[in-house]
Amino acid sequence: MALVNQQYGRQGQADFVLYPLAVQYPAAFHDVFNGTNSVPCASGSPDCIAVANPVTNSDGTLEGQIGTGSAPDYNATAGYDLATGLGTIDANVMVKNWNNIKFAASTTTLLPSATTFAHGTPVTLSGSVTGSNTPSGSVALMTDNSDPLQSSQAVFELTGGAFSGSINILPGGTYNIWGQYSGDGNNAASTSEKTQITVSPEASQLTFGLIDEVSQGGSAVTSGAQLPYGTQFVLTAEPLPSSTTNGFGIPTGSVAFTDGGTTLSTVKINGNGEASHNAPLVVGAHNLAASYTGDNSYTASSSTAITFTVVKDTPLLGFSSPTQTGQTSFQGGSPIVFTIQVENGANYIAEQQSQRYIYTPVAPPTGTVTVSGLPANVPASVALQSTLDLGSGAPEGTGTITASALPAGNYNLQINYPGDANYNSVVEPLTISVTGSSLTPSTTTAASSAVSTSPAAAVSITATVTGQTGKAAPTGNILVSFSGYQLPTATLVSSGGEVSSAVVVTNG
Repeated sequence: MALVNQQYGRQGQADFVLYPLAVQYPAAFHDVFNGTNSVPCASGSPDCIAVANPVTNSDGTLEGQIGTGSAPDYNATAGYDLATGLGTIDANVMVKNWNNIKFAASTTTLLPSATTFAHGTPVTLSGSVTGSNTPSGSVALMTDNSDPLQSSQAVFELTGGAFSGSINILPGGTYNIWGQYSGDGNNAASTSEKTQITVSPEASQLTFGLIDEVSQGGSAVTSGAQLPYGTQFVLTAEPLPSSTTNGFGIPTGSVAFTDGGTTLSTVKINGNGEASHNAPLVVGAHNLAASYTGDNSYTASSSTAITFTVVKDTPLLGFSSPTQTGQTSFQGGSPIVFTIQVENGANYIAEQQSQRYIYTPVAPPTGTVTVSGLPANVPASVALQSTLDLGSGAPEGTGTITASALPAGNYNLQINYPGDANYNSVVEPLTISVTGSSLTPSTTTAASSAVSTSPAAAVSITATVTGQTGKAAPTGNILVSFSGYQLPTATLVSSGGEVSSAVVVTNG
């Protein structure tokens, strides 16, 4: 092939020349007709046939050979075979005659049984290919329909130079069809005359579904259901023929998804004939439906509605601190900063079931959280701020309570979130233990290089730890926490005397 390319230029798919070359210039190939590529197999296994004088295998099975019926596969035979192909090559003859192949002219005809019919109606297509000898190969049914995916519709194999077959998926519209013969080793390719046809659209029916991806990874929502705010809803629609006896060509166009008559989105139908919409839905009653625009093959149609209610979500509460030493234990002896997180519970269930973070956009919980059971000098409530769970990206409400001097001991706490327009109230009891410390007290202060930033901009947080006069400067690490989540630690470096500092750099 390198010599052919050097002599005649790039060839593309060489098979179109190699096989006719073997017919018209057989001396270009030395046929191999002795031997086999058939391999042994265990008698009785799939595609394994008997062999003369079989060997008994160690497991007691008899040796066989790959084959079909009683004939071994992959045997070398006269002419083309799967073992040796066309044979070995006489490069001189092949290269010299590469451009000398002659094909006899052929004539192709194609006749449809009808030229005006409804989409999905079976139509018989028949015709023939004539040439200097009986053509073999196939004829492709071609169209100039405006949809590029509809240009080729079917392939009919020739028998004695003729073909006939039925097709029921010709797309709607007015356009031309014709037959295109591929040629063979002796006959050139040819194309039939074009015939104009008109295919009217058939009635469609629109299947519509609403999937709740929280429930067991995805289940259908039926009318009358009540689901919590934050449930991941996927609306799906697929236009189908109204008669299952007809053929099914892929519909085009778009689907409009509505809620109580208000359009949520208009979505183009994909290559599989489907449309879908991810729908964050507010608390309240919903009446979801879909309508299909129709196209040249299918008439417009609408679905029945699914009526259900989105109710308030029961949120999840989190209670943590950078000084946490166990699930419910905290290190005392210095101020403890408790972070309270309130997060959508339906989103969390979806994350647990899918084992990946996929969240419906929801509003974070708002309002004020009250913590009872701490000493009187500790603030009892905190207003939630809207932020993101840094571990998952989910919206949440967070707040911090600082206990500046919390004596060692056990504390029976009660965290009370009163709820808001989207979330139910939650009261969660929690028993924590605070361990004392005989270590020298220290004071930590921090300053940020910016209080407002963009996601790409770096922010430096400088922490200063002051120990006791006359004693060594504090050592160890600085830990910076955002909304209950921690950045990598930074090691303290002495600044002189009883003061040490460290810098933690992050971006937005």
